[in-house]
Amino acid sequence: MVKIYKRLPSLSGLATFHAVAKLGSFSLASNSLHLTQSAISKQMKLLETQISARLFDRGARGVELTDQGRELLVCADRVLDDLERSVHRVRLLHHNGAVKIICTEAVAHFWLSPRLYDFASSYPNVRIDVVTTGEVDPSDLRDHDFAILYGHGDWSNLNQFPLFAEVVYPVAHINFSTELVHKPSDFLSLKLIQLNPERWPWMTWREWLHSFGVVHERESEIAQFSHASLAISAAINQQGVALGWDFMMETLLQNKLIKKVGDFSVTTGMTDFLVYSQNRILSPDAVSFRDWLLNNITR
Repeated sequence: MVKIYKRLPSLSGLATFHAVAKLGSFSLASNSLHLTQSAISKQMKLLETQISARLFDRGARGVELTDQGRELLVCADRVLDDLERSVHRVRLLHHNGAVKIICTEAVAHFWLSPRLYDFASSYPNVRIDVVTTGEVDPSDLRDHDFAILYGHGDWSNLNQFPLFAEVVYPVAHINFSTELVHKPSDFLSLKLIQLNPERWPWMTWREWLHSFGVVHERESEIAQFSHASLAISAAINQQGVALGWDFMMETLLQNKLIKKVGDFSVTTGMTDFLVYSQNRILSPDAVSFRDWLLNNITR
Protein backbone atom coordinates (compact mmCIF):
# COMPACT_ATOMS: atom_id res chain seq x y z
CA MET A 1 0.00 0.00 0.00
CA VAL A 2 1.23 3.45 -0.91
CA LYS A 3 1.51 5.75 2.08
CA ILE A 4 -0.14 9.13 1.53
CA TYR A 5 0.99 11.97 3.82
CA LYS A 6 -2.28 13.78 4.51
CA ARG A 7 -1.72 15.09 8.03
CA LEU A 8 1.56 16.93 7.61
CA PRO A 9 1.77 20.75 7.87
CA SER A 10 2.68 22.77 4.79
CA LEU A 11 6.34 22.89 3.78
CA SER A 12 6.26 26.70 3.63
CA GLY A 13 4.92 26.83 7.19
CA LEU A 14 7.66 24.49 8.39
CA ALA A 15 10.32 26.58 6.63
CA THR A 16 8.92 29.77 8.19
CA PHE A 17 8.91 28.13 11.63
CA HIS A 18 12.53 27.12 11.07
CA ALA A 19 13.49 30.72 10.24
CA VAL A 20 11.68 32.18 13.27
CA ALA A 21 13.16 29.53 15.57
CA LYS A 22 16.70 30.06 14.31
CA LEU A 23 16.59 33.86 14.33
CA GLY A 24 14.62 34.12 17.57
CA SER A 25 12.46 36.90 16.20
CA PHE A 26 9.39 37.33 13.99
CA SER A 27 10.78 40.61 12.64
CA LEU A 28 14.17 39.12 11.71
CA ALA A 29 12.41 36.17 10.03
CA SER A 30 10.19 38.65 8.20
CA ASN A 31 13.23 40.45 6.78
CA SER A 32 14.99 37.21 5.90
CA LEU A 33 11.98 35.66 4.13
CA HIS A 34 10.72 38.93 2.61
CA LEU A 35 7.30 38.46 4.20
CA THR A 36 5.29 40.78 6.43
CA GLN A 37 5.26 40.11 10.16
CA SER A 38 1.52 39.61 9.88
CA ALA A 39 2.04 36.85 7.31
CA ILE A 40 4.68 35.23 9.53
CA SER A 41 2.35 35.37 12.54
CA LYS A 42 -0.55 33.84 10.59
CA GLN A 43 1.62 30.99 9.32
CA MET A 44 2.81 30.21 12.84
CA LYS A 45 -0.71 30.26 14.26
CA LEU A 46 -1.84 27.91 11.48
CA LEU A 47 1.12 25.59 12.10
CA GLU A 48 0.38 25.49 15.84
CA THR A 49 -3.26 24.65 15.02
CA GLN A 50 -2.25 21.93 12.57
CA ILE A 51 -0.02 20.12 15.05
CA SER A 52 -2.08 21.01 18.16
CA ALA A 53 0.88 22.41 20.08
CA ARG A 54 2.21 25.80 21.17
CA LEU A 55 5.63 26.26 19.59
CA PHE A 56 6.71 29.64 20.94
CA ASP A 57 6.56 31.68 24.10
CA ARG A 58 6.31 35.29 23.00
CA GLY A 59 7.99 37.96 25.14
CA ALA A 60 9.23 41.54 25.00
CA ARG A 61 12.67 40.45 23.80
CA GLY A 62 11.50 38.12 21.07
CA VAL A 63 10.29 34.54 21.00
CA GLU A 64 11.56 31.43 22.75
CA LEU A 65 10.85 27.85 21.78
CA THR A 66 8.67 25.69 23.97
CA ASP A 67 9.63 22.05 24.56
CA GLN A 68 7.37 21.11 21.63
CA GLY A 69 9.00 23.79 19.51
CA ARG A 70 12.49 22.51 20.27
CA GLU A 71 11.41 18.98 19.35
CA LEU A 72 9.98 20.17 16.04
CA LEU A 73 13.10 22.23 15.29
CA VAL A 74 15.33 19.16 15.58
CA CYS A 75 13.17 17.40 13.01
CA ALA A 76 12.81 20.48 10.79
CA ASP A 77 16.58 20.93 10.74
CA ARG A 78 17.09 17.44 9.40
CA VAL A 79 14.14 17.37 6.99
CA LEU A 80 14.75 20.80 5.45
CA ASP A 81 18.48 20.20 5.17
CA ASP A 82 17.93 16.84 3.43
CA LEU A 83 15.28 18.35 1.15
CA GLU A 84 17.45 21.33 0.24
CA ARG A 85 20.37 19.10 -0.65
CA SER A 86 18.15 16.76 -2.70
CA VAL A 87 16.61 19.67 -4.60
CA HIS A 88 20.09 21.06 -5.16
CA ARG A 89 21.27 17.73 -6.62
CA VAL A 90 18.26 17.61 -8.95
CA ARG A 91 18.93 21.15 -10.12
CA LEU A 92 22.54 20.32 -10.83
CA LEU A 93 21.38 17.67 -13.29
CA HIS A 94 19.88 20.44 -15.42
CA HIS A 95 22.13 23.43 -14.70
CA ASN A 96 25.80 23.20 -15.54
CA GLY A 97 28.57 25.74 -15.11
CA ALA A 98 28.00 26.89 -11.52
CA VAL A 99 30.86 26.77 -9.02
CA LYS A 100 29.61 24.54 -6.22
CA ILE A 101 30.68 25.10 -2.59
CA ILE A 102 29.61 23.27 0.57
CA CYS A 103 30.17 24.63 4.08
CA THR A 104 28.46 24.94 7.43
CA GLU A 105 25.55 27.29 7.85
CA ALA A 106 27.53 29.51 10.23
CA VAL A 107 30.43 29.88 7.79
CA ALA A 108 28.05 30.60 4.91
CA HIS A 109 25.98 33.13 6.83
CA PHE A 110 28.63 35.02 8.75
CA TRP A 111 31.78 34.70 6.63
CA LEU A 112 31.22 33.55 3.05
CA SER A 113 28.07 35.45 2.04
CA PRO A 114 29.53 38.96 2.46
CA ARG A 115 32.52 37.96 0.36
CA LEU A 116 30.36 36.44 -2.36
CA TYR A 117 28.69 39.83 -2.76
CA ASP A 118 32.09 41.39 -3.44
CA PHE A 119 33.08 38.52 -5.73
CA ALA A 120 29.93 39.01 -7.82
CA SER A 121 30.90 42.64 -8.37
CA SER A 122 34.19 41.54 -9.92
CA TYR A 123 32.86 38.43 -11.69
CA PRO A 124 29.20 39.08 -12.52
CA ASN A 125 29.03 36.20 -15.01
CA VAL A 126 30.25 33.52 -12.58
CA ARG A 127 27.47 31.73 -10.72
CA ILE A 128 28.18 30.39 -7.24
CA ASP A 129 26.00 27.69 -5.67
CA VAL A 130 26.41 27.35 -1.90
CA VAL A 131 25.05 24.34 -0.01
CA THR A 132 25.01 24.42 3.79
CA THR A 133 25.04 21.51 6.19
CA GLY A 134 25.51 20.90 9.90
CA GLU A 135 28.90 19.25 9.43
CA VAL A 136 31.09 19.11 6.32
CA ASP A 137 32.86 15.90 5.42
CA PRO A 138 35.60 15.38 2.76
CA SER A 139 33.24 12.94 1.00
CA ASP A 140 30.99 15.92 0.18
CA LEU A 141 33.56 16.95 -2.45
CA ARG A 142 32.25 14.24 -4.75
CA ASP A 143 29.37 16.59 -5.59
CA HIS A 144 31.02 19.98 -5.09
CA ASP A 145 33.99 21.90 -6.45
CA PHE A 146 35.00 23.23 -3.04
CA ALA A 147 34.35 22.68 0.64
CA ILE A 148 35.27 24.74 3.67
CA LEU A 149 36.58 22.20 6.17
CA TYR A 150 37.41 22.66 9.84
CA GLY A 151 40.47 20.91 11.21
CA HIS A 152 44.26 20.77 11.26
CA GLY A 153 44.70 20.64 7.50
CA ASP A 154 45.91 17.05 7.40
CA TRP A 155 43.79 15.71 4.51
CA SER A 156 46.29 13.88 2.31
CA ASN A 157 44.11 13.75 -0.81
CA LEU A 158 42.98 17.38 -0.79
CA ASN A 159 44.40 20.70 -1.87
CA GLN A 160 43.94 22.92 1.17
CA PHE A 161 44.30 26.63 1.86
CA PRO A 162 43.86 28.21 5.32
CA LEU A 163 41.09 30.81 5.51
CA PHE A 164 40.79 31.75 9.18
CA ALA A 165 41.97 30.42 12.53
CA GLU A 166 39.53 29.55 15.28
CA VAL A 167 39.59 32.35 17.85
CA VAL A 168 36.90 32.50 20.54
CA TYR A 169 36.08 35.40 22.86
CA PRO A 170 33.12 36.66 24.93
CA VAL A 171 30.65 39.06 23.31
CA ALA A 172 27.59 40.94 24.51
CA HIS A 173 25.21 43.77 23.62
CA ILE A 174 26.93 47.04 22.78
CA ASN A 175 25.62 48.61 26.01
CA PHE A 176 26.93 45.85 28.26
CA SER A 177 29.03 47.29 31.09
CA THR A 178 32.60 46.03 30.74
CA GLU A 179 33.27 47.30 34.27
CA LEU A 180 31.82 43.99 35.46
CA VAL A 181 34.71 42.01 33.99
CA HIS A 182 38.37 42.45 34.94
CA LYS A 183 39.54 38.83 34.87
CA PRO A 184 38.19 35.56 33.37
CA SER A 185 36.75 34.36 36.68
CA ASP A 186 34.41 37.38 36.69
CA PHE A 187 32.35 35.65 34.00
CA LEU A 188 31.21 33.11 36.59
CA SER A 189 28.80 35.69 38.07
CA LEU A 190 27.24 36.63 34.71
CA LYS A 191 24.41 35.17 32.65
CA LEU A 192 26.20 33.03 30.06
CA ILE A 193 25.11 31.80 26.62
CA GLN A 194 26.49 28.96 24.53
CA LEU A 195 25.67 26.43 21.83
CA ASN A 196 24.19 23.13 22.98
CA PRO A 197 27.24 20.83 23.39
CA GLU A 198 25.06 17.75 22.80
CA ARG A 199 24.36 18.96 19.27
CA TRP A 200 27.54 20.79 18.30
CA PRO A 201 31.22 20.09 19.06
CA TRP A 202 31.91 23.80 19.52
CA MET A 203 33.80 25.20 22.51
CA THR A 204 31.72 25.56 25.67
CA TRP A 205 32.10 28.10 28.46
CA ARG A 206 33.50 25.38 30.69
CA GLU A 207 36.25 24.66 28.16
CA TRP A 208 36.89 28.33 27.45
CA LEU A 209 37.24 29.20 31.14
CA HIS A 210 39.42 26.15 31.71
CA SER A 211 41.93 27.67 29.24
CA PHE A 212 42.44 30.41 31.85
CA GLY A 213 42.57 28.03 34.79
CA VAL A 214 39.01 28.82 35.89
CA VAL A 215 36.68 25.98 36.91
CA HIS A 216 33.00 26.23 35.96
CA GLU A 217 30.82 23.43 37.35
CA ARG A 218 27.33 24.92 36.89
CA GLU A 219 26.82 24.22 33.18
CA SER A 220 23.11 23.62 33.78
CA GLU A 221 22.76 27.34 34.53
CA ILE A 222 24.10 28.36 31.09
CA ALA A 223 21.49 29.27 28.46
CA GLN A 224 21.97 26.87 25.55
CA PHE A 225 20.88 27.33 21.94
CA SER A 226 20.72 24.96 19.00
CA HIS A 227 22.24 27.35 16.45
CA ALA A 228 25.01 29.91 16.43
CA SER A 229 22.68 32.58 15.04
CA LEU A 230 20.31 32.02 17.98
CA ALA A 231 23.09 32.32 20.55
CA ILE A 232 24.42 35.52 19.00
CA SER A 233 20.89 36.91 18.70
CA ALA A 234 20.39 36.27 22.41
CA ALA A 235 23.53 38.27 23.20
CA ILE A 236 22.39 41.12 20.93
CA ASN A 237 19.03 41.07 22.74
CA GLN A 238 20.82 41.60 26.09
CA GLN A 239 20.10 38.11 27.42
CA GLY A 240 23.68 37.52 28.51
CA VAL A 241 27.29 37.05 27.40
CA ALA A 242 27.91 34.60 24.56
CA LEU A 243 31.00 32.96 23.20
CA GLY A 244 31.75 34.54 19.84
CA TRP A 245 33.86 33.06 17.07
CA ASP A 246 36.02 35.67 15.38
CA PHE A 247 34.90 34.72 11.86
CA MET A 248 31.27 35.36 12.84
CA MET A 249 31.82 38.66 14.65
CA GLU A 250 33.45 40.75 11.92
CA THR A 251 30.35 42.51 10.53
CA LEU A 252 28.53 42.63 13.88
CA LEU A 253 31.48 44.38 15.51
CA GLN A 254 31.87 46.81 12.62
CA ASN A 255 28.17 47.71 12.77
CA LYS A 256 28.35 48.10 16.56
CA LEU A 257 25.62 45.53 17.16
CA ILE A 258 27.82 43.65 19.57
CA LYS A 259 31.12 44.10 21.36
CA LYS A 260 33.89 42.08 22.94
CA VAL A 261 33.75 41.69 26.70
CA GLY A 262 37.23 42.10 28.11
CA ASP A 263 40.52 41.46 26.37
CA PHE A 264 40.34 37.68 26.65
CA SER A 265 40.44 35.22 23.76
CA VAL A 266 41.32 31.60 23.10
CA THR A 267 43.04 30.44 19.92
CA THR A 268 42.31 26.72 19.63
CA GLY A 269 44.85 25.78 16.96
CA MET A 270 42.08 24.70 14.60
CA THR A 271 41.49 26.38 11.23
CA ASP A 272 38.89 26.51 8.47
CA PHE A 273 40.35 25.63 5.09
CA LEU A 274 39.19 26.00 1.50
CA VAL A 275 39.70 22.52 0.06
CA TYR A 276 39.19 20.61 -3.16
CA SER A 277 40.14 17.19 -4.44
CA GLN A 278 43.62 16.76 -5.89
CA ASN A 279 41.99 14.65 -8.61
CA ARG A 280 39.54 17.38 -9.64
CA ILE A 281 40.24 19.59 -12.64
CA LEU A 282 38.78 22.99 -11.78
CA SER A 283 36.82 24.93 -14.34
CA PRO A 284 38.07 28.43 -15.28
CA ASP A 285 35.27 29.92 -13.16
CA ALA A 286 36.26 27.77 -10.18
CA VAL A 287 39.89 28.87 -10.58
CA SER A 288 38.76 32.50 -10.68
CA PHE A 289 36.78 32.02 -7.47
CA ARG A 290 39.63 30.21 -5.69
CA ASP A 291 42.22 32.81 -6.63
CA TRP A 292 39.93 35.75 -5.79
CA LEU A 293 38.97 34.32 -2.39
CA LEU A 294 42.54 33.53 -1.37
CA ASN A 295 43.64 37.03 -2.37
CA ASN A 296 40.84 38.59 -0.32
CA ILE A 297 40.62 36.44 2.81
CA THR A 298 41.77 39.29 5.05
CA ARG A 299 38.88 41.51 3.94
